[in-house]
Formats: sequence, C-alpha cells, structure tokens
Amino acid sequence: MQLIPSVDEEKCSYSSIHPSTNKTTDIIRFAETLLTFAEAAAMATGTPSADAYNAVNLVRQRAGLSNLTPGLSAAAFRDSVVNERAYEFAGEFGMRWFDIVRMQLLPKVLAARSQTMEQNKIDAGDASNPAPKYLAPIPFSDLSLSPGWSQNPTY
Repeated sequence: MQLIPSVDEEKCSYSSIHPSTNKTTDIIRFAETLLTFAEAAAMATGTPSADAYNAVNLVRQRAGLSNLTPGLSAAAFRDSVVNERAYEFAGEFGMRWFDIVRMQLLPKVLAARSQTMEQNKIDAGDASNPAPKYLAPIPFSDLSLSPGWSQNPTY
C-alpha cells in the first residue's frame, strides 16, 4: 500500500461536482479503511498478518508515531487497533461510541474514566449492565416486512 502524497483539490472537491445539494455525504477517511482492514484481517485469521501490521503502521507513520511492536497476540493487536481508532477519530461523531458498543467495552471505559476524572465526574447512569443496549432496535418497517423476526430485547 502506498499513500497518495497530494490531491488535486479542484478535481476532488464535492462542491465542484455537486454545487448545491441538501444530501448528506458520508466521508470515509483512508485511515478508517486501513484500521478496519487491519482489525478484520487479524480477526479472520486469528493472528495479525504482515498486511494487518502494515495497514496500522501506515496510519501511525502518518501521525509521526513508531510502528506497532511485531508479534502481538490477536487480542493485543485488536486492542491496539481499537486504541488507535480512539485517537485517530477523536471528535468524529460516533466513531468511538460504535467501537465501544461493538467491542462491548463500556464497563472498561467507564472504569478508566472514573479513575482519572475524580473532579467533574460524569454520571454514567446505570451502566453496570450495558448488554441490553448493545443491540439497537429494529425499525418497525423492517419488522413488518419480516414476520418471523422479533424486536431486540428491551425495546
């Protein structure tokens, strides 16, 4: 994989292609593609491959960081990728939240926050059992099209 050193903004600008639109545009950054690939590749094979390390290291090198230490276990590699995503996508709406939900990390994240944020604590509510909220509700329109389906628990 090779990063593109520069982009012709005039040719790649969304507003030059669609000057007036009210449509929402999702933007997927290359870093997201690389980190998603790295995580999926390691989970698919049970061990991080050279390509998975290369993908994470491209993101880290762009940020001026050293490469990941080779030889990590699958769990340690996955944790490193999820941690990398937390820093890479800080402030980008929902990115961290969906990682926390899909990896079921809420109790761990809240425990770490309560240790480091003695002042100005954020009330986490009843987060002692977040499992019921790891699944989102199925839209009623989808349920009505699929009679065999039932709504996810707690909804």
